[in-house]
Amino acid sequence: MSGDMDIDQHLRCKIYHLTEEVAELKEAYALLFKDNALLRQVHADFRRECGDTDAILRVLGLDPVNCRTDGGSLKLVMILGALEHRDVMLRREAEQKPSRSKRLLAAGFKPRPRLPSDE
Repeated sequence: MSGDMDIDQHLRCKIYHLTEEVAELKEAYALLFKDNALLRQVHADFRRECGDTDAILRVLGLDPVNCRTDGGSLKLVMILGALEHRDVMLRREAEQKPSRSKRLLAAGFKPRPRLPSDE
């Protein structure tokens, strides 16, 4: 009978330890699931930010593929250089327009009268 009690006690001890392990596994699974949900949210936010950045680049007339490295990082120096170049070109064009208008007036072209719809 003593052998049966030893086996019974041994089995009860094993069940107790297994129950503790199952509880620990459940807790670990809950943490993992929570972390996984957080990771999915962070990934979704990251994809949205990348999409927003690509949309801004397109509005600026830049191709997002050319503005990113193979790893997906922005090529800031290239982007800033392209924007600066565009700024310089627009300023030059703006500076040339008044002189062009003066040449046209000197050549005898008359400006069309302003209409109310122009304002």
